[in-house]
Amino acid sequence: MVRASWVGALAVLVAGAAVAAVVVAPPAAGVPAQLPSGSPAAQSALWVVARADGSVVRSSGLTWLNRSSAGVYEARFGRDVSDCVFTASVGEPGKGAVPPAGLVFTAGGHQSRAGVYVETKNSGGGLTDLPFQLTVDCAGGDRAVVGPGGLVRGSAASFTRFGVGRYEVVFGHDVSACAYRVTVGDPGAGLVYYPALAFAAGGHLGPYGVYVETKNLGGGLMDAPFHLAVHCAQDPRTGYRGSAVVDAAGGLVRGDGVRSAARTGTGRYEVRFSAAVESCARVASIADPGNGLVYAPGLVFTAGSSFSTTGVTVETRTPDGTLSDRPFHLYVDCGKRALSDENISVLSLNLQGTDSSFGPWRDRHGRLAAWMGATQTVPDLLVLQETPASKCWFLGGCDPKDYEAVFGLMARIESATGVRYRAALLSTGPSVEGWNPLYQGRAVLYNPQRLRNITPVPGTLAIGSPYDSLPLTPAPRASYPCTNPPANWAAYCARVDSTTRDTKYWGPHWAIRPAAFARFALVERWPLAVHSVDVWDVHTSSTEPGPDYALIAQAVDQLELAVPPAPGGRLFPPVLAGDFNATRNDIDNEVATGTFAKYEIAAFPPAPPASDDVVGILVGEQRFFPARFAASGTHTSFLPTGGPGLCGDLPSRWSDHCAVYTELASTP
Repeated sequence: MVRASWVGALAVLVAGAAVAAVVVAPPAAGVPAQLPSGSPAAQSALWVVARADGSVVRSSGLTWLNRSSAGVYEARFGRDVSDCVFTASVGEPGKGAVPPAGLVFTAGGHQSRAGVYVETKNSGGGLTDLPFQLTVDCAGGDRAVVGPGGLVRGSAASFTRFGVGRYEVVFGHDVSACAYRVTVGDPGAGLVYYPALAFAAGGHLGPYGVYVETKNLGGGLMDAPFHLAVHCAQDPRTGYRGSAVVDAAGGLVRGDGVRSAARTGTGRYEVRFSAAVESCARVASIADPGNGLVYAPGLVFTAGSSFSTTGVTVETRTPDGTLSDRPFHLYVDCGKRALSDENISVLSLNLQGTDSSFGPWRDRHGRLAAWMGATQTVPDLLVLQETPASKCWFLGGCDPKDYEAVFGLMARIESATGVRYRAALLSTGPSVEGWNPLYQGRAVLYNPQRLRNITPVPGTLAIGSPYDSLPLTPAPRASYPCTNPPANWAAYCARVDSTTRDTKYWGPHWAIRPAAFARFALVERWPLAVHSVDVWDVHTSSTEPGPDYALIAQAVDQLELAVPPAPGGRLFPPVLAGDFNATRNDIDNEVATGTFAKYEIAAFPPAPPASDDVVGILVGEQRFFPARFAASGTHTSFLPTGGPGLCGDLPSRWSDHCAVYTELASTP
């Protein structure tokens, strides 16, 4: 399309409508085009691709995603995003069919400043579950959020409102050769009560601007808040990002990193990029390729190409869902959060089995889940000791039954946070109390939106018995078998990482007497590269701490030799979390001169600790292990707080120990 004269376009716009005052004068004519200011290299890539049920397909920088009800989602990232811009598309995460016609809206997080609130609706405006792809633009790029009062935040130099539903956002450089994506979204953390559509075009005031129209579902102009992001040229330091501007006939008008575009049928297009984009986020907007108008309202949807890993399928439709040709701007974000920005959060807690000294175990589990929900804290790993597996009575009956305690905790956490934890292992050893055996040991739960269990497994698991007998050297073991859970928990057996043997669930892990081990990779990096952390769930003896410590230290060394991480693949050195049955002074001495000389304290109650508060977290020193980064504990908490010592009043404790929560940040 040939760009119309700026004067002529402006004259058309202002006819019959007063132009609002420009906040800041646009840049003077003749100023040379330049890339946006800021440091894109320092900008973390933040995006998520989600299914309609809220499950995450791929992401960058995501901590968790929660679907609270039909069409209502909240994405949580690893940083404050309240000053950012949120654009989204309804889009199929994989290849093939494009989702049903629908709308997507964004807002700031309703639960956290690190969150983005998303709603998906059908073409009539009713909340409906739909798959979506969300991108978050922060410092380092051109962006703007516009609300009822004008420009709310962003990098724009000025803003003009021409009349109902007509706006111009002006930036500090020429953006006429860029691609635009615009989403109707609340400027704060509110809601968009009235469904609306947003369209973009080149600036009508000059090449530094982006023209935006917002309309109701019938196509009539109406004021609506929106988020606008502009992509001009990728910076190779930030990972691959591409864009394409395509006219209604399928012609490629311009783009960045794009090779071709074609119309394959009414409202159907195929766009090919110069790199594989199947593992990226794809956001599109109906937008004029030049500085004209989009007269007929429409919707745009994305999907992976069925023909090429470098392709994106795009469909454009009328608001009622009928395929119809429309021009669009497409953006793909393949950037990944820098490794140096990654962290691993761990909560370690001795659950005290089914002992009721500090309240019924179900209540203690409930308090843990309630804290996670109230604070919106979602640890990547829950490292648990004295975890009940099953407690059965000689005269009949079990309370709890197989995995009931673990599954009950997982269910309470899901209710509080929306996150569906998985069990990497439940490593138990027989403990006989007369005719009432209590099988309990170590359990490691993990957030599958952040981590993937990649524990190395030999050709066959060395099964010593139905329960883990925990030999004195590290050996592959099986989790407690999930064979007789209560009926309402049976489906949860699928959340135990395992290889199926007969009808039982065997969770592969490695174990020695006082500890169990599992290896994890960051979901964001899998399978392109394996960046892992080794986690040891520790429960040492209170009567013989020295020999127990030596066993753990030796086991880590042996496993490093037997099953080393992939070359260059480990992110953090090993993490030892659990009940060390020792004071802070004892552990300080072990780190300084004892068997833990290769380790540092990441989180441990300060000396002198309150009685029995012995749960802590150690990390290996980088120089002793093939790790890319050292791990330093930040934002450490000892929970619950208040009352005597470091924990709450005795009846309110989660167990007989403080819980320890810490974020292990990566340091060079």
